[in-house]
Amino acid sequence: MAKLSIIQKLLKFSSSDLKKFAEKIRNTHVEQTRKGIDAFGKVFKPYSRSYSTKKANRGFAKQVSNKVSPPDLTLTGRMFKKFQVMATSTAPELQIKYGIKSNKDGHKLAKNNKTRVIAGSNRVGPLVQKEVVKMFENNTQKNLKEISRQRLKVTL
Repeated sequence: MAKLSIIQKLLKFSSSDLKKFAEKIRNTHVEQTRKGIDAFGKVFKPYSRSYSTKKANRGFAKQVSNKVSPPDLTLTGRMFKKFQVMATSTAPELQIKYGIKSNKDGHKLAKNNKTRVIAGSNRVGPLVQKEVVKMFENNTQKNLKEISRQRLKVTL
């Protein structure tokens, strides 16, 4: 097995660390959506007048949120409970997959995504982007600490 360069060591992720980071990214995505921020960093399109009135007055069964402005895409909370990390991979490239496996809730998310873009076209929104940058920053710092404890042989 070939030795890793210093850059490769700095950017290396363990599977367990990537899973932890994936959960943070997923949580940040839910938080961003509940704040009414879309994948482009803009506020979601308002709910229709009739839906806003009914939601504000708690007119739905099992309703947990009556927030209507900005839209938070939370009525019963079920959709976001189903929004889970599905897979992570460190090779050959870093990969984090999260979303909804359930057909019913997946269709609800897809329908919402047409009117209020949660994710798409390689966009995830500003809070999620910051969390991804933080993931690389934290992991690189951790790896740098490990590398700095090792003896390095420098050949000139």
